Amino acid sequence: MKVRNENIDSIKGFLIILVVFCHLAEPLLKSNVMLNRLYDFIYIFHMPTFIFICGYVQKKIPINYQSLVIKIIIPLVVFSLLYEIPEIILAGTISGYLKSGAPNWVMWFLVSLLCWRILTPLFLTTRYPIVVSLLVSILVSCMDFNGYAFSISRTFVFLPFYILGIIIANNNIKIGRVSLFYLLQSLIAMFFIFYFIPSIDKGILYGATPFSGLGLSDVDGIKTRIYYYILSSLTILCSLLIGAKITILSKIGSASLHVYLWHGLIVKFILWRYLEYLGGSHEIQIISSLIIAVILSFILSNSVIVRINNFIFDNFARLILTRL
Repeated sequence: MKVRNENIDSIKGFLIILVVFCHLAEPLLKSNVMLNRLYDFIYIFHMPTFIFICGYVQKKIPINYQSLVIKIIIPLVVFSLLYEIPEIILAGTISGYLKSGAPNWVMWFLVSLLCWRILTPLFLTTRYPIVVSLLVSILVSCMDFNGYAFSISRTFVFLPFYILGIIIANNNIKIGRVSLFYLLQSLIAMFFIFYFIPSIDKGILYGATPFSGLGLSDVDGIKTRIYYYILSSLTILCSLLIGAKITILSKIGSASLHVYLWHGLIVKFILWRYLEYLGGSHEIQIISSLIIAVILSFILSNSVIVRINNFIFDNFARLILTRL
C-alpha cells in the first residue's frame, strides 16, 4: 500500500481551499476592489502550483490507459452530466459550455489533465522539454481560435508547469518540510508581489483565450505571458514552502479531487445566490468568503463523500471496461 506524502497533501489542501475561495468570491469582484486584487494575485499561482504538483506525483511513467479512464475520464463524464442538470432545469436548455464544445466551468481541469498525461511523454523525448513547451504555449496563444473549446488554450498554457513537476520529481528533488527561515522568506516574497507587482489581465491568468481574444497584439501578448510565467514560477516556489507547513490541511489535500468535483455545483447553484447577505466592509466579505471556503472544503473532503464518489466511479468502470 502506497504511503501518502503528508507534505504534498498539505500543499494540495492549501491550494484547493484557494480554488474554492476564488470561485466563491467571483460575484463580489466588481464591488470589492480589495478582493479583486487578492483574486488576481491568487490566480498567479494557485492553479500553476496545483498543476505542478500533479506532474510531480505523476512522474514519468508509461501511459496507463485504463488508469486514465478510471481516474480522469469517468469522473469527467459523471460530473459533466451533473453540472448540466441544473443548467437544464434553470434555463430549459443545455449550457453554453456544451454548445461550444467546452468543458462545463471547472471541468476544464480534468480535460486538460487528460491531455497533459498523453502529451507529456512526447515533450519529454526532446532535449529541453520546458523550453519546447513554453514555445508551443506561446505559439498556440498567437493563433486565433476558440480557446475554451475542449480546453485547448488552457492545456497548452499550463502544460509547462506540469512538465516542470515531472522533471523536478525525476531529479529526486523532494518537496518536504521547510525551516522557519525559508517560510518567512516565502511569506515576505508573496507579500511583496501582492502589494508592489503590477496586476496581470485576468484573461492571461485564466489562460483560456488566445491573445487575439484578449485584444492583445502578439508582441504584447508574448511579453505579458512571459511576465506571467516568471511571476508564477516564483510564487509556485513560495506556495510550496508555505503549503507544506500547514499540515492541518493534509486531510483536505488527500481528497482534493473530490472537493474540486463537488464544490462548483454547490458554489454556483447554491452559495452564489446568498452572497448578497455578506454585508459589512470589504475586509469582512473577504474573511467571510474564506471561512466559508474552508468549511466547505472540510465537508467535501469527508470520507463519506469520497466513498460515494469512488462507489460511483468503480461501478461505472465495471460497466464500461473489459477488466479491472
